[in-house]
Amino acid sequence: MFKLNLKSILSEKSFCDEKIELEVLRAKSSSLEQLCNLSTNEKHNLLNEMSVLVSQLESVEAKFHNLEKRFTKLEEKYVDMKEKESRVNQVEELHLLLLAQKEKVNEFLSKLKSPSNHYVPSSLKPESFLNPFNSKGESGEDFVWKIKSNSIQNFAWISAVKKTMDTTGKYWRQLA
Repeated sequence: MFKLNLKSILSEKSFCDEKIELEVLRAKSSSLEQLCNLSTNEKHNLLNEMSVLVSQLESVEAKFHNLEKRFTKLEEKYVDMKEKESRVNQVEELHLLLLAQKEKVNEFLSKLKSPSNHYVPSSLKPESFLNPFNSKGESGEDFVWKIKSNSIQNFAWISAVKKTMDTTGKYWRQLA
């Protein structure tokens, strides 16, 4: 009986030890379960945050592409504006050259009409030099060539025209 009693005490002690170990394992299991739940919740939160960030990124990318298109259009408008500005400057320069040429022609015509000059060709009209085309549709250069070839008597007059026109443009320098 003593042996039985001893076995019983040992069994009871072993049973108590196993019970304590079971409680420790249950506590660990509970702790791990809570940790797993926290990890799952954190994972869901991170996934939600990631989807929000992805949608924000898509929105920013769309805005960026829109800004790129607007920038490209503005660059094109700027280039067009610069080209137009350049053309306007060229037109203004040509207008100033035309005004200077008109003034020289008027001075030349007034010298021709002066009492000291006895020869004024009847075919010479101020409009033919002020307008690049005379009444017959000829250019000013063709008109001068026609006058030059008409007669040798006009040589002095043509020399004066040549001298005046030499300062206004390179194509007038072709006159001999």
